[in-house]
Formats: sequence, structure tokens, C-alpha cells
Amino acid sequence: MDSLREIVPRMMKSIGLDKRYKAEMIIFNWRQIVGDEVAANTRPIKIGRGVLTLAAKNAVWAHHLSTLKEEIIVRINAFAGEKAVNDLKFQAGYLRIDQNEENGDEGYAAPKLREIPLESGETKKIEEITAPMADDLLRTKVKRLLVKEFAFRKFRRKQKWQPCTKCGILRPDGDDLCVSCATVARAAGRECVRKLLRDAPWLGYDECVRYIACRRSDFAAARDELADILFAVVGRDENDKVALPLLTMLYYRVGPQDLTEEMIATMLEKVRRKGNVSTSRR
Repeated sequence: MDSLREIVPRMMKSIGLDKRYKAEMIIFNWRQIVGDEVAANTRPIKIGRGVLTLAAKNAVWAHHLSTLKEEIIVRINAFAGEKAVNDLKFQAGYLRIDQNEENGDEGYAAPKLREIPLESGETKKIEEITAPMADDLLRTKVKRLLVKEFAFRKFRRKQKWQPCTKCGILRPDGDDLCVSCATVARAAGRECVRKLLRDAPWLGYDECVRYIACRRSDFAAARDELADILFAVVGRDENDKVALPLLTMLYYRVGPQDLTEEMIATMLEKVRRKGNVSTSRR
């Protein structure tokens, strides 16, 4: 028989709210995740796009938390059972009431949800989902989340939003993908561009789009990301026989036939002065 711990997450996933539910659980169980001392001096404010914003008691605590960032992220993801958070942002001196503000539709205008009444079937569904929760405070928070989400969905339907072609979540008419899927698709596209540039670092945008459809901004971002990776590799090992020529060709946008020893030497000098040099925006 399924445990209550399994039933609620599965029900939330069935209505497309598993990520928001996990975000609420992280915030709700903050003390359990980070311990009494950190919890007493921080408040988790929101989780959006994998970034948890934390209010810290003061600047001293904000600095202290920055030194614990990696450990806190590991604890959060261990609690969530997946990579729910990949970075932390700190706000010093703003301890506020716990509230996750992520709604999964950043960039869309929020309607007046309180003016959208729910149908009896929707209210019944909310009661079914939250009934297994033993903690009153948690049940109230999740109910509030569901009421808001169901009202928002009614608003979307009235605005003739259409299902995302990838995940089925409603998105504005005219877009193929919802915000989340579009973000994932663009990240995947940048990865493809990085792979292409590893093979042909001299390519410009106009040449790249002959092989991979992408936005100019995504091409520039992918090129910058690859340059940063190569910079780091050469910074660790100046004698790397692959990374330094690749970085040089990427920087000067020249093919192997035009690569010179002088270019490589100049590039190496730039790596040594990395703190003062921007490599890929030439």
C-alpha cells in the first residue's frame, strides 16, 4: 500500500505541480534541512529556476552563508531527492515570512485570482489532495497554493491559452512551449552550439545557423560559456595541447590553417591575466 508520503507528491505531479510542491516542502522543512542555528538566522523566500533566495539576519550572516553554499545546496537536494536547487542568493537584513513565490509562469501578467471563483469539483479535488496531510500548517499552505493554481488555470482557459506541445501545461496562444520548456529547449540548443564550436571554433553566427537553428543571443552565450570552460582548463594546465589551440581559434575566429604561434602565445598571456581580460566578446 502506498504511504502518505508517496500519495501526495504523486497527486501533485498528476496535476503538474510537483516542482512547486517540492519547493513548498523545502521551505516548510527549512529547519530540518539546515539545522537550528542556520534556520534561526535565515528565511527561505522563494525558489525560482533552481535558485533559492534566502533572507539572512544581517550582512555577517549573509557572508557566513556564502561559505556554506555548497553544503546547503547538497542538503536541500538530498531532502528533495533530486537537483531542485543549483544556486543560492542572499538578501541581508530581510527576514520575512516564508513564502515561495514561484508560479512557473514568470513573464506573464498575473490576473486577480481572488475574483475567479472555483467550481465545486475543483474545491473537492483540493480537499482530496490535501486530506492526507497531518500537519495543519502545511495543509493550509498547500491548499492556498492549489486554490491559486486552479484559479490561474481558469484564467488561462478564458484567455484561450493552449497546451504546451512538450509538457501539456497551458501557455499563451502563439507560443509552442511554456516558459519552463522553452528555457530547457534553449539550454539544450546552447549545448549543441558548444559542441559544434568545439569541432569548429572559428565559426560565426551566420555559419552556425546553417547547421543549428538558434538565436544570435544563444550563440553568443554558448560561445562565452565554451570560452570560460577553455580558459579554466588552460588556467589549470598551460601545456594542454587541445584546450589552448581551441581557445585561440575561438578567440581569433581562425581555422587551424591560419593559427600561428604568435596567436597562441598572446592567448596564453591573456589567460595568465584572466582577471583583467574578457576573452570571448572580441
